[in-house]
Parts: sequence; structure tokens; C-alpha cells
Amino acid sequence: MKVAILGSSGFAGEKLLKILAKHPEVEIIHIYNEAEIIFFALPPEQSTKLIPGFLERGIKIIDLSSAYRLNNTAVYGLSEK
Repeated sequence: MKVAILGSSGFAGEKLLKILAKHPEVEIIHIYNEAEIIFFALPPEQSTKLIPGFLERGIKIIDLSSAYRLNNTAVYGLSEK
């Protein structure tokens, strides 16, 4: 699978790059339009600006920032009663 990482020079991106480089089914590429999946390891402000354009082209996105996290304050696994 062809994978690109935006933000690979930051802490999270660097760790992700090391993990994916060892995966036998992952090919890390630098041409984003040819990627099947793009990992975003950018600040949330940059992710929210760039992600919609890639989604419109049908590229799958995994965002490591807080940009698209749930705003729900409920704690997972606990009843809301």
C-alpha cells in the first residue's frame, strides 16, 4: 500500500515513519497524489486546511492531530446516567 506522511519531521510523524518503514506491506512515497493513504502529523490548523482537498480526490486520510477529534466530553466506557 502506498502511504505518504505529511509532517514526518515532527515528533509524531518521526515515530510513525519508523513504525511504517518496518511494515512489509507499506511503501512510503513522497508524491501525495499517488498515495492510497496519507497520514497527517501536522498541527490541527494545517490539517483542517489541507485534508478536505485530499478527501475530494478520494484519498484516505488518517489525522494524528486534534483537528477532527470528537468534542463530546463523555468518558468512553462509562454510563452517562
